[in-house]
Amino acid sequence: MIKGNLIGSGATADVFDWTENTIIKIFKDYESDEAIEREINNTKALENCCFKFPQFIQKLQYEGKRAIVFEKAIGKSMIKQMEARPFAYKKFAKKLAQLQFLIHKSHVNGIKEQKPYFKERISRASDLADDKKEKLYQLIDNMPEGNCLCHSDFHPDNILCNENGDYIIDWADCCNGNVCADVARTILTLTTAELPENVSRFTKIIIMFIRNRFSTIYTKEYLKISGKTIKQIDEWQVAVAAYRLCAAKKTEKSAILKIINSYLEEVEGTTDELISL
Repeated sequence: MIKGNLIGSGATADVFDWTENTIIKIFKDYESDEAIEREINNTKALENCCFKFPQFIQKLQYEGKRAIVFEKAIGKSMIKQMEARPFAYKKFAKKLAQLQFLIHKSHVNGIKEQKPYFKERISRASDLADDKKEKLYQLIDNMPEGNCLCHSDFHPDNILCNENGDYIIDWADCCNGNVCADVARTILTLTTAELPENVSRFTKIIIMFIRNRFSTIYTKEYLKISGKTIKQIDEWQVAVAAYRLCAAKKTEKSAILKIINSYLEEVEGTTDELISL
């Protein structure tokens, strides 16, 4: 079978139309077998959850490359919907919080636990010396426990919307853990992440203009419906920044390193620059 049109391209894979009801995700050569198997396992584990997500169909080889076939989730990403209706950003921000709260009502078996996964990711960060990593491991060990499903990469481009509902995609990094860490991770993405390459220049201008307002409305909505406090969210800021570091792109890495540096300076009692920006 021949792959169809390119739907999206990310750091680890390209996604194409496959059949009328499926897509094929073709992984880049450097993506590990372990990460691919984890994505398959994570998607299977979501079977009894109450939200919509693309079902796993099969794993295969396509032109010598590793690939996964998923159910096709028809719809526009929330980013694309915001492009069409930029002044409705308050509505989209609240919807983002509501969908995430729906995820957090679940616990699934057979996926990674949050704290060990965070430490595993930090161990792969080439920007950190081993002694700095040890201090971040200690921070994570001391963070509050949790046992709820967390997406770990929840943002508007991972929501596909249509008239029949909303699909939440990209479950490669999901884990069971503290929901406040998941919210802190989303806030970090909303305020620092590079925008997708396929977003128009007009959309980028709009998003850059509203991103802090969007993040504030999203956070307030999540706090309102969950009963959590901003203090509970903020205390995860350093941990999620350290978790993100190994996969951060150039523009967001600078902001992430500032967060980590500030924490390490505080715990070490020095104002020396600890990590090169």
